[in-house]
Amino acid sequence: MRRCVTAIVVGASVACRDINPRAQLVVYVDTDAHVAGELAERQDVSPDATVDTLRVEVLDADDHASDTHTFVVSDRSSWPLSFGVAATSPGAAAVKMRIRAFRGSFASPGTELDAATLDPPPEVTIDRLVEIEFPATAVARVEVTLREDCMGSPATYAPSSATCLDGDHPRASPADGIAALAGPPPPSVVGTWAGAIDVPCAASPSPDSICVPGGFTILGDLAAVGANAALEAAEPVPLRPTLVSPFLLDRFEFTVGRLRALAQSGRLAAEDLPTPSDPTDPTNRDCTWLGADATQNDDLPVNCISDSAAKNACQRVGGQLPTEAQWEHAARGRGQRRDYPWGNVEPLCCSLSVGREDAGCAGNGVEPVGSHPMRADCAGGTGDESRDHVFDLAGSVGEMLSDAPQSYDAPCWTQSAILRDPTCVGAPTVPRAARGTNFTAGIGTAFLALRRSSAPGPTQGFRCAYAGGTP
Repeated sequence: MRRCVTAIVVGASVACRDINPRAQLVVYVDTDAHVAGELAERQDVSPDATVDTLRVEVLDADDHASDTHTFVVSDRSSWPLSFGVAATSPGAAAVKMRIRAFRGSFASPGTELDAATLDPPPEVTIDRLVEIEFPATAVARVEVTLREDCMGSPATYAPSSATCLDGDHPRASPADGIAALAGPPPPSVVGTWAGAIDVPCAASPSPDSICVPGGFTILGDLAAVGANAALEAAEPVPLRPTLVSPFLLDRFEFTVGRLRALAQSGRLAAEDLPTPSDPTDPTNRDCTWLGADATQNDDLPVNCISDSAAKNACQRVGGQLPTEAQWEHAARGRGQRRDYPWGNVEPLCCSLSVGREDAGCAGNGVEPVGSHPMRADCAGGTGDESRDHVFDLAGSVGEMLSDAPQSYDAPCWTQSAILRDPTCVGAPTVPRAARGTNFTAGIGTAFLALRRSSAPGPTQGFRCAYAGGTP
């Protein structure tokens, strides 16, 4: 795709038809990222991994923008995008540009050179700094390819400029990685980054578990900033691009019946059993455990269980507590950024087990697992059921995770620009991170991006994840 961008020049504008043989560049920009226009036809591409916007800035000697243009590049046919850069003075030896590709929905409105722009967060932007020499005369053609492996690796400037070329060259010179073209550019590589594609599970799930395909997801949500203050938990920012391996996840929260079976088989120690329910004690009257031989609550989620006991129960069935990355990847639709397991429609009381105990919805106590499947007659088709048919991720009981509740600025979340199966296990490990709201909380707490710390009691339970095998 050829575009003449007359304002992107060094020193002054030049018309497309005014080919100045003194020194001009035609710059082709390509990418291996997937684009938003693919999503209508491809369900195996993570929306979080797609781009739809390109911002190009010409930089002056102080690395300030002297000219800027923003392009919509949401279709495969948009790539490669090309523009002209002209040197209007014989003394202009090179041009320095900053080129960024990103998803416009992540960006915020800004102003540059008295013009409206989109300012993307650096954590979810492919940022490339280039320095290209002008030819002595006539026109030279060059190609610059933005690699999605570079997402979250911002370019640096004075005293030493550096930029990411690809996953193997994260800190290179802006003069590197620029291909000289003798003719038209080669076919575009748009949409070839493998990390954006779903990865199936290596093993078949059991009747009690679900395969959650691996893939790319961006943890966190700018819309939830400030909402966690009341929860006394870490904020869901900065955004964290993450690759998650495929895993199996319990379809339902761990039930009383399932824990009873473990206890009766002798695979749980006495100290790993939950606090029994006591109707006369308001602190544990909603506990669901009645004893290893009591069957009445078998369909209810286990609660009033310690962090260590939940961890041990998962280990006894061949799994572990999910990581925070696994949980959010599964709950929010594997890169679809769902506000709730069913999508973005605001919940009603019929959507999930929440707001009970005089908090706006009818009923008291814990409900059986899976009580809120997708229903056409509930808010136009909502229910606490994920894209992969995992239930009760939003409501019922909050769910303990394997991570410690660390800020997204902590070392475990900043090991690389794109994280790969991150875990944040370390001191302190108690409390643990937790996700999902509970049956006593208000309906407004169901937003999936909210992060929490574990608080063992009637409002908290767990489920298990299984990496690379069937539970």
